[in-house]
Amino acid sequence: MLGGFAQQQPELVRRVLAAGHLIGNHSWSHPNLARTAARIVDEELSRTRETLQQITGTPIGYFRPPYGARRSYVLRCARRLGMIPVTWNAMTNDWAEQSADATAGRLMRAIDRLERQGKAANIVLHDGNHHQLGADRNASVTAAGQLLSSYKETHRFVRLDAWSEQA
Repeated sequence: MLGGFAQQQPELVRRVLAAGHLIGNHSWSHPNLARTAARIVDEELSRTRETLQQITGTPIGYFRPPYGARRSYVLRCARRLGMIPVTWNAMTNDWAEQSADATAGRLMRAIDRLERQGKAANIVLHDGNHHQLGADRNASVTAAGQLLSSYKETHRFVRLDAWSEQA
């Protein structure tokens, strides 16, 4: 979650947690951390971690860098704050896509390709535009439902904290 949005919608954060989802740090304002000064990286990650922990009452153990920016300082900072950096291997541009069918189709092709390679998929679906609170999330939510329906009989979906059990 973005810290800035979480601060504006703390009850939503608590509802997400109560529904059984894992809350992770995605920075405060979604900058490209590969091009961000170290001081700002520290601030983005620390502020978000503290805000999310205050809202949820639970430790925040995972960090997904915006844009996948994995500069060594960013990864060291996340680890210093007690967070495991995580990226993905299956993603689309669902934050901009208006078609749930197109999003689900692209992800299904990625999942099937990874499966042929003997790999599990770590999927990213966004909850809307990272620059606008309250963006339309219907296409991503519908695509997630399509993925669950398509794979529920043949695949197992796990939270990130259970990922190591699947490896």
